Amino acid sequence: MEVGDLVVDVKTPPQWGLGTVIRTEEDEDGVTVILRVLWHSTKWRGGVEEVIFPMDPNRRPVPERASEEQILKLVMDTRNWKVYLDAKERNKTFYKEGKHSDFKIICGNPDQETRTSIPCHKVFLANESPYFAGMFESGMQEAENAEVEIKDYNVEVVKTFVEYFYTKKIEPQMMKSNMHEFLKIADQFRVESLMAYTQAEMAEAITKDNVLELMLSGHRYHGFEIKAAAIDFLVKNRDCYSGLRDDLMAVLSPKMSWQQGTCNCCGNCEVCCCGTWCLPCLQCRTASSLGRCGFGYFLLGLVLPCCSAFCLRREARARYSIPGNCCEDLCCSCACYPCVSCQTEVEVKTRGSLPPQQVVVKVINTDVPRK
Repeated sequence: MEVGDLVVDVKTPPQWGLGTVIRTEEDEDGVTVILRVLWHSTKWRGGVEEVIFPMDPNRRPVPERASEEQILKLVMDTRNWKVYLDAKERNKTFYKEGKHSDFKIICGNPDQETRTSIPCHKVFLANESPYFAGMFESGMQEAENAEVEIKDYNVEVVKTFVEYFYTKKIEPQMMKSNMHEFLKIADQFRVESLMAYTQAEMAEAITKDNVLELMLSGHRYHGFEIKAAAIDFLVKNRDCYSGLRDDLMAVLSPKMSWQQGTCNCCGNCEVCCCGTWCLPCLQCRTASSLGRCGFGYFLLGLVLPCCSAFCLRREARARYSIPGNCCEDLCCSCACYPCVSCQTEVEVKTRGSLPPQQVVVKVINTDVPRK
């Protein structure tokens, strides 16, 4: 545990007390030997500091890190807690039964004869995801057809992802087996609550064997919290790793480039045709894929297409860590904004399917204490 963590007292369950870790002390091996907790809410004390010795064989039960459900249960009265649970069950029933659904998410391997169609509700998707909100407001083809295809993910991962919009919860075993996939899909569709949820689970699962894998996932999919937690773990256990500096820097600073050259606008015929016949429509689709207001970019594309091409290219370059600068984006957009628009759309379409990079970890000392 770290300073600032919320904890619950398990001495007299189920009447937990809620407290905050205000100080920790570790021994030479990095093992926590003293916890100082300030208790806020409990049946038998409040506003009291307590010193706890986790390593004492005759110790009282050590507080546990508080889950979201435990915190809500403590701060709500009995009536509001029941209302909250009833609302979660109703949401889950909406998803399971698919009643009154107004949208579908299609997933599965393209070469399968039977694709999986998941009925869902726009209001739940838009409430958690700016990506879906922008799609529904933009008048894109997906919004008009009331369906969208999610590629490159296991069917069960997509089903769980959609269910999360209703329940805000993922089964522990499912999360443990697919943490990297959930972080990736949460980043792709800009579901901030799932990003935070997944990174918290990743931080709990850090070990000497998976620390680099978790850090690289955080680096690739904008998981800043897990990336920081992994780096902190590496710093505390730096003596256990050898010969990784150059390999690690090579992976964290990849030579990223555009998938398609600026002048190779015919590299993707479908995108090229769309850009030729209706450039504002193409820019609208790109903006929605980036989580921006597609309709706004459609209107801007009608009046100042070079400006919308510049903004979208800059957004994609920053999002995918592609080398370059605003001056280069501006020059390219003014010189040939249709080519730039096609280049940006191809980038957005293909980035999500890039395979994760792999790193081999060489461990010298296997007796590394877990954080």
